[in-house]
Amino acid sequence: TGVAAARELVPNTERHNGRANKANDAIPSRFTLPSPPLMPAALLLIDVQSDFLPPAGALAVPDGDAILPFVHRLLDDDVKWSSVYVSQDFHPAGHISFASRHAPPAQPFDTIAIRHPICGDTIQQELWPDHCVQGTPGCAIEEGVATRLEQIRQKRGDDAVRVVQKGRDADLDAYSAFALTLGEQQAGLDSVAESRLGRLLKASPSLDTIVVAGLALDFCVQQTIADLVKVRDSLKRDWRILVVEEAVRGVDPARDAEVKRRLEEERVEFLSIDALSAVLA
Repeated sequence: TGVAAARELVPNTERHNGRANKANDAIPSRFTLPSPPLMPAALLLIDVQSDFLPPAGALAVPDGDAILPFVHRLLDDDVKWSSVYVSQDFHPAGHISFASRHAPPAQPFDTIAIRHPICGDTIQQELWPDHCVQGTPGCAIEEGVATRLEQIRQKRGDDAVRVVQKGRDADLDAYSAFALTLGEQQAGLDSVAESRLGRLLKASPSLDTIVVAGLALDFCVQQTIADLVKVRDSLKRDWRILVVEEAVRGVDPARDAEVKRRLEEERVEFLSIDALSAVLA
């Protein structure tokens, strides 16, 4: 489950010390082979959750389940990743984006004007069916993904997987994994580079490549990548940002080409999973 993926684990100190099995214990330490160095690449998975997946998800992305074999493949090849970052939509009941919160005639997929809860500015809010409500099965990270994340943590320690939960504020929506919470905004933060995910990336100076997969391309994936570009520029990093084409799907496939064009203008690359394997070889 998403909770299982997010929970803290005791690091596997035997593996961290290069002692993967009892056979190695008998070998003097000066002869123990070091673990292969990790690639300076990170994997960013966006909202691979039950409620976004057909056939039963409350806000299922059309053909969204088609990404799963490719996301699983990315996670199975975990030696490529210095870290895996996972965003999780994590709404309280009665969230501002739920059509059920608003008086008729508001319905799912309408857009209404609301006030920003801090500054009072008018903002446009898209309305959706209730989805990814904290503590519900639909909020959970997809089972195959969650299992693989757990395996990576057990093998490499807690810091190998970081889960970033977004949309936790009842009165403020968040598509991007870099979105600032109301608490962060009230504390005076105003840059996506100061978000939790921004701080995690800032603390990884050797990182040179970030690979992106998840749902939905024309909403949370697009917004997250747009903010990732801002963080890259703010921190003056030269990250190569790669999107795995088979591992993303949009709510409206007719918009895919436009989303891709906009992101490519920001030096974001779209490539196949086989081409990615060659890049990271």
